[in-house]
Amino acid sequence: SYDPEKDIDNDGIPDVLEQGKLALENTRVSFEHSIKEKELTSKQDLENKKIALEEKKLEAAKELQKQKDKAALEREQLKAKTALKNKVAGESKRK
Repeated sequence: SYDPEKDIDNDGIPDVLEQGKLALENTRVSFEHSIKEKELTSKQDLENKKIALEEKKLEAAKELQKQKDKAALEREQLKAKTALKNKVAGESKRK
């Protein structure tokens, strides 16, 4: 039968109190573990977002460089066309 004063291990502390302490300790450990898991998950999510942002930055930089290269090529082509149309001093119009 139930006896709140029972002390099977004879350590001077009623078994009910020891069980309560053990249950409380188990709850505390579980709670701390849960918090650490949430912190780790949160940190991992943050790292993943940082990586995704860096990847977007790299893609944007590549696209921008592509556009700059294309514009530079178009300018050079335009310069070449213009140079062919305009005679330089000293060139004669022989045909």
